[in-house]
Amino acid sequence: MSGIPILGDDSVLPCPYEEGVRHAFVAIGDNRLRDKLCRQMAESGFELVKAISPRAFIAQSAKLESGIAVMAGAVIHAETQIGDYAVINTNASVDHECVIGTACHIAPGSTLSGSVTVARGTLPGTGTKVIDGIRIGQWSVVGAGAAVVRDIPDYCTAVGVPARVIKQRS
Repeated sequence: MSGIPILGDDSVLPCPYEEGVRHAFVAIGDNRLRDKLCRQMAESGFELVKAISPRAFIAQSAKLESGIAVMAGAVIHAETQIGDYAVINTNASVDHECVIGTACHIAPGSTLSGSVTVARGTLPGTGTKVIDGIRIGQWSVVGAGAAVVRDIPDYCTAVGVPARVIKQRS
């Protein structure tokens, strides 16, 4: 496909490290699994690199942590913080002073207005729209196309326009 060799599953990780490989990137869509594997790799001594498309826009004052992916067309505005292992996907827009937690995935075409907080492990689905100042709780999922106009609690699924909680998750 891309010409990048795949060495195997995570059981082979000690070998490259022993051979001097020190940088890695975890390319897994599942937020929980990506979080777990990134933490394991960091604890094993690997430095998790950032994968940032040259076709993304990132404000100079944005703070980007380790192991993140920022895809083509993504926009990250001033004073935004992107946590470890997060994914800002294709054409997603994260406006000023947002805080994106560790292992989040901001899906393609999502738009977060200013000062939005997306807590650890959360997935705002494709095309989600979030108004200013909203907090979306940790390990929650917001369905595709939802309009988030009030805070969403931790560990739940919310869908619709306006978004409403339909399920508590564990």
